[in-house]
Amino acid sequence: MRANEDRAKSGPLFPALFPKTLFPTLFPIQESSSGEGLAILTCMDPRVGPDFVPGFERVTSIIRNAGGVVTDDVVRSLMVSNEFFGVKEFLIINHTDCAMLKFTDPELQGRLGKKYGNSFSSLEQNVKDQVQKVKSHPVVPKDIMVYGLIYDVETRELSRPST
Repeated sequence: MRANEDRAKSGPLFPALFPKTLFPTLFPIQESSSGEGLAILTCMDPRVGPDFVPGFERVTSIIRNAGGVVTDDVVRSLMVSNEFFGVKEFLIINHTDCAMLKFTDPELQGRLGKKYGNSFSSLEQNVKDQVQKVKSHPVVPKDIMVYGLIYDVETRELSRPST
C-alpha cells in the first residue's frame, strides 16, 4: 500500500482514457482508422511488463494468460477493445524462457494440450500460430492489424519471428 501511494499521486496511467472509462456515455468513442489504440496479448509471466512497448501510451488493453495463447476469451476481450476503444491494432507478444516451453514430459504436454490446447514447443511458431488464429477468427474484422513479436527477458529486446 505504501509503495502504491507515490504511484497514485502521479495521476491516471492513461489520462486521455480515464474519463471515458468511467463515463463512457459522456465521452463517446470516435472510430479511428489510423489505429490509434493498441491491444496487447502477452504472457502472465511477471518479467514481461507492458512498459517495454515503445508508444506505451497507445496501449488501451493488456490481456495476459499462460503463454500468450489466443482463446475464445482472448478474442472476446480483443473485440471489446475494438468496439469500446476503437482499437485497430492487436499485438501478440510471447517471450523467451517461457514456462510453457519447458514442459518436456510428453504425458504432461499431452494433458495440457488435450485439456487447454495451450502446449507448444517453438516460440516463433507459437507467435505465428496465435497471430493467424486472431486474423482468421470469424468475428475479427479484416481491417484489424495483427502483429506478433518476441520479447527477450534477458536483453529486454523485441524482435519479429523469422519468416
